[in-house]
Amino acid sequence: MSLARAGPPEGPERPVARLFSNCGFVTSMEFFHFGPERRLFGSYVPQAGGEGASSVAVLCYPFGQEYVRAHKAFRQLALLLSRTGVPVLRFDYSGTGDSAGAATEASLDGWLDDVNEAIGEARRRSGADQVRLGGLRLGATLAALAARDRAEVERLVLWDPVVTGTAFVDDLETRIGHREGTTWWVYGFPITESLREDICRIDLRDVQLQAETRVIQMLSRPADNYDALAEAHVDHAGEVESRVVPSPWDWNYSDAMGGILLPRDMVRAVVNALGG
Repeated sequence: MSLARAGPPEGPERPVARLFSNCGFVTSMEFFHFGPERRLFGSYVPQAGGEGASSVAVLCYPFGQEYVRAHKAFRQLALLLSRTGVPVLRFDYSGTGDSAGAATEASLDGWLDDVNEAIGEARRRSGADQVRLGGLRLGATLAALAARDRAEVERLVLWDPVVTGTAFVDDLETRIGHREGTTWWVYGFPITESLREDICRIDLRDVQLQAETRVIQMLSRPADNYDALAEAHVDHAGEVESRVVPSPWDWNYSDAMGGILLPRDMVRAVVNALGG
């Protein structure tokens, strides 16, 4: 996950397609830039069996070191989900990964715009009317915030979501490597004061979702904040459920080996939640 790109690629771009073999299935995965001025980097996996998908999945990454830890799991999730007949789009937020922009200029509103751009791109590429949003940690939170105003989101899968932004920022503060003015550096990723303020305003318990949206919490462990979110969803008109799949859950961790985390049981469970 690079800290910044100077800008979008210059000139016309031809999407790069790669073939992956997964358990005997050969899957094509496209890599491309999209959105305003082609600033966002994305990858798209079509569904097995060709055209005609009624729903498309959009996966929202977590942030910072959690992105690094989860990247392989998200790639596996996309490949497996496509085999269920659901095409999948993943993308990097502005100022992260291979998308354009400086990491120190990132904002929550900007990332929400990116999620909405990704939804539009996924629908365009797949031809699907309905969208299934899935995300991990802060990505789950962004997915929920975006789903508030999107009637086409038929399903929302929240994998270990950040329920309150203050708790998330408090945890980041315990992991600061060094400071530059008001900017924290955590595992090599800058977190500006303005971004921290944006995140601290988040409380998923206050988010009102579309009545038609089915909500599934996918939890690596029971926790009070997840129970509180489930309680807040009691009055939601759509179907709501929580599923606990005991799995490693410390996503914001780094070690000398790079810290990759691939909880296979949870990945399969998330595939079932998004593709079932």
